[in-house]
Amino acid sequence: MRALSMEERAELDALLDEVLSQHSTTGDRAHALIAGLEDAIQAHRGWALEALKELAYTGAQRAVKRHARKNAARLATKSGRDKTTIAGRLVVIDGAKAYEQAELTLFSRDDLDNMVRRSARQISAEGENISIAKHLLALLDKHPSATTVADALRAEGTTIEGWLEASAA
Repeated sequence: MRALSMEERAELDALLDEVLSQHSTTGDRAHALIAGLEDAIQAHRGWALEALKELAYTGAQRAVKRHARKNAARLATKSGRDKTTIAGRLVVIDGAKAYEQAELTLFSRDDLDNMVRRSARQISAEGENISIAKHLLALLDKHPSATTVADALRAEGTTIEGWLEASAA
């Protein structure tokens, strides 16, 4: 798939902005984006077909990964969670890096080290999300009449960035 020009990227970004401003749920936004791309294809906007192909490619990756995980062997973890015995590992194919779903029994030491590092980054990111949520809950606790974070921020006379920065200090 070809890369979009700056002008084409600007048109796609404008469509995305429109979709985000007019729809609130992820499902509605997905339907609206696809409909907008189909309209742009009908209007002979070449970039729209490229964008739709890219979205289809991403969705196809997700569907194949989900199907592979659904059909893989499973094991019970210490916590009792059901866990698949396949995971993504980094491979090099024709000089290009890619991830493949593979049985854990096929993982090398490097594959497992990479899995640990990738998982640790994900845990760190989730820890940051938890911290942000806790700081925003503290803000809502400070302003019990506020029904949203935006209401509490207005009552506090600050922005979300200002609140989180002050909370982290």
